[in-house]
Amino acid sequence: MAAQIDTIIATLQNRKQELTAYIQREKEYKLKSLKSDVSSHAQRLLQTTALIQFCIEALKETDPCAYLQVSWSVEGMTLALYVN
Repeated sequence: MAAQIDTIIATLQNRKQELTAYIQREKEYKLKSLKSDVSSHAQRLLQTTALIQFCIEALKETDPCAYLQVSWSVEGMTLALYVN
């Protein structure tokens, strides 16, 4: 009886170690993935902020011809930013 209990305890301890290792691997994977997502979103935020600043400056343009020329550039930059 005692040998069976010892076997059960050893089995449970082995399973506990396996599960603990699995949890640690999953935690590291998810943390790495989260850091990657944060970096990607931060980069997109910087690009979008730069585009907004450019648009604000374009809106300040008083010459209609210059505004139209810049508007094509803004459209191209917007498409490039959000297609990728």
